[in-house]
Amino acid sequence: MQIKRVGLVGAGAIGAYFIYYMQKALGDDFLVLAEGDRLARLQSRGIVINGVQTPVHAVSFADAGTVDLLIIATKYGALKQAAQQSRAVCGEHTVVLSVLNGIDSEAICGDILGEGHMLPSFMLLMASRLATLQ
Repeated sequence: MQIKRVGLVGAGAIGAYFIYYMQKALGDDFLVLAEGDRLARLQSRGIVINGVQTPVHAVSFADAGTVDLLIIATKYGALKQAAQQSRAVCGEHTVVLSVLNGIDSEAICGDILGEGHMLPSFMLLMASRLATLQ
């Protein structure tokens, strides 16, 4: 299977890492998935990555269609809801990558989305950021 469309749930610190690199590579085939006020904010303001305002291609789960790869990068407390919403974008061959800290996020996603979709993973990032108080 070739990965052409990628969806991301969770535009926080880890999600921003994927946005920064994958959006450049995939353009409109990289979707940031959200709902409600969060979706409206992402569509109107994007996110700030390393001090740079960055527009994103944000869409609702219902409007996204299916994706080949789904990256779930939410906080743990939002994981179950994110996985349930993600059913709308998972097709028969969608691969799901859960990049949360902890040991059971893949099991939770697998219970909701199907174990056959899960790709076990771990992340190792080298990152630095110059923080300023505003």
